[in-house]
Amino acid sequence: MNIGLGVIKIVDFDVEGNIQRIEMAIKKVKEQGIDFLCFGEAVLNGFDGITWDLKKDLKNNAISQHSEVINKIKILAIENKIAIGVGYYEKDGENIYDSYIIFGENGEKLINYRRVSKMWKPERVYGTNYQEGTKFETFEYKGKIFSIVICGDLWHEEHQQTIRNMEFDYLLWPLYISYSVEEWKENANKQYSEKVKLGNKNTFVINSWDDRIGMANGGAFYIKADGTIMKELPMLNEGILKLEL
Repeated sequence: MNIGLGVIKIVDFDVEGNIQRIEMAIKKVKEQGIDFLCFGEAVLNGFDGITWDLKKDLKNNAISQHSEVINKIKILAIENKIAIGVGYYEKDGENIYDSYIIFGENGEKLINYRRVSKMWKPERVYGTNYQEGTKFETFEYKGKIFSIVICGDLWHEEHQQTIRNMEFDYLLWPLYISYSVEEWKENANKQYSEKVKLGNKNTFVINSWDDRIGMANGGAFYIKADGTIMKELPMLNEGILKLEL
C-alpha cells in the first residue's frame, strides 16, 4: 500500500477553487500507484475560511458532511479509485467543528474526526457553538490501522498518553503551522518530532500551504515513533510525498 501526503496551495473562502486544486493533485498521482492521498487541515475552506460570526458561517462557510461539497470529494475517490482525506470546517446542526473526513476508494466514509483541542479558534468564541470533538478513533484501510489528530491535539500531555495507549499502525497529523523555513529547520521540527515521540506512533505530518506572507508554508513529513524524520517534502514545495507502507 502506498500513501501520499499532498501539499497544495489553498485560498480562504475559495472552496470550489480548493477542490479543483485537490482534483489536479489526484490526477498527478494516478500513475504513481498511490492508494491513499491525504491533505492538510482545513484544506477545503482555507484556515481563515470562516468569519467567527456564527450565522454567517453556518449559512455561507461551514460545510455539512451531507453537502454537495463533501459529495464531490466522495465522487473523486470513486472515480479515481483512491482514498482521499481532507480537512474542513464542519457544520452539524447549529455547531461548527474543525474536522477531517476520509473516503475510501469505493466512496465509503472511513472516518470523520473532529479536533479535540480548542486552539483553532479565538478565545472570544470559547464556550459557543464553535465546538470540539470528544474522542480519538481508528479506522482500517487495506490492512493498515490509522488514527488522526489535528494540529494542536498532540501538544497536550493527556492526548499524547491516549494516543500512546491506543493500538494502531500509523497516525495522520494534518495541521496548519506558519513557521518560516528557517524557524522550522532551526527548532520547530525538533518540537514536532518530540511530540511524535511522546505519542509513540509512526506519524504522517501534512501541513497546509497558504502563500500569503507569514502564513503556512506547507511541507510533509514522515516521522517515526522515536521522533526521527525519515522522509520529507520540504516547505514551499507543491507536490506529493509518497510512502510505501
